[in-house]
Amino acid sequence: MKTIFSVTAILIFNLSTCLGQTLSSTTSVDYFGNTNTTYSNSYGSTVAKSTTSTDYIGNDNTTYYGNSGSVIGTSTSKVDYYGNTNTTSYNSTGSTIGSSSGSTDYFDNYNVNYYNSNGSSAGQSSSSVDYFNNVNTIYTNSSGQQTGTSTGSFDYFGNYNTTTTSNPWD
Repeated sequence: MKTIFSVTAILIFNLSTCLGQTLSSTTSVDYFGNTNTTYSNSYGSTVAKSTTSTDYIGNDNTTYYGNSGSVIGTSTSKVDYYGNTNTTSYNSTGSTIGSSSGSTDYFDNYNVNYYNSNGSSAGQSSSSVDYFNNVNTIYTNSSGQQTGTSTGSFDYFGNYNTTTTSNPWD
């Protein structure tokens, strides 16, 4: 689950912010153990897809595709000595566009700090699990203002489904 949070959070929220609307995603694991995610807008149209696989040293590598099937970016996620999940994201030409570091706090919330390509803070998110096993996430910008929310849950078939909404006035 931490991998899903870390690897997809940047793309999910950036897409929802750019589109100025609700973005949904469905994540499933295929026969080969790859994690496949489809991102859709509020009209149900696919806007992006991603595939995540784990390499032999334990890094999670993700490739993101646009709705035409072309590669729009990649990311690499790994766990450090302290148990933090660190992710670096790249554009289609291989340039770094951002990074994140996620960890679980004392209250079992999963908190992620996001950074831009210069290493400056780009915001934070905090995820918690409610009574119904939904994963609720709040996104804030570098000033601490709330910029969006998302809710995720597993369906009957084991797929992980999220709905992310940005504040269009931020």
